[in-house]
Amino acid sequence: MEVLAFISGAANMPETREVVKCSPCGLVQFATTKCRRCKKTLEKPPEPERFLPVYVPMKSSTLVEFSHAVRELRVFRGWSQNDLSEAMGIVRSYIGKIERGACLPKPAQAYRLAAALKIPSPSLFFDSNLRRDFMAKEFLADPFLSEIASHLPRLRIAEREAVLSCLSVRFGVIRVK
Repeated sequence: MEVLAFISGAANMPETREVVKCSPCGLVQFATTKCRRCKKTLEKPPEPERFLPVYVPMKSSTLVEFSHAVRELRVFRGWSQNDLSEAMGIVRSYIGKIERGACLPKPAQAYRLAAALKIPSPSLFFDSNLRRDFMAKEFLADPFLSEIASHLPRLRIAEREAVLSCLSVRFGVIRVK
């Protein structure tokens, strides 16, 4: 006996009904206890397998930290995912997987990623304080931004926030606290 699925088009019928094929006579019919043609008892279709729910582990803090760091450094450079993938010589979808936390690259890939992002060590991916210090040094390497930064302590909080938001919009700068 074969079990088939049937989708009904009638409004008052259930959406799906089980269809079986009688082994002795070959008649295909809706599941009942006896065949309409040969009147032999139809076998009960096998019970579908029940699967236990799959355990999906939560993302580790290392993976989350790494994915956030890659995105933060890429945006700090003002690059798109495509720009970074071209600098690394890989496909763009791999960068997306890394940034979503879907995968953690192997050490060789992490070094290539660090080189592409122009950071001195892959350890910056895992230490947010080192990463912030590095980004602040890179930010202050620009003479114009360095000059502005030297005047920020003399401004009132509201003025400082206004300057920083203008810089953020103009240069795509991630604010360093």
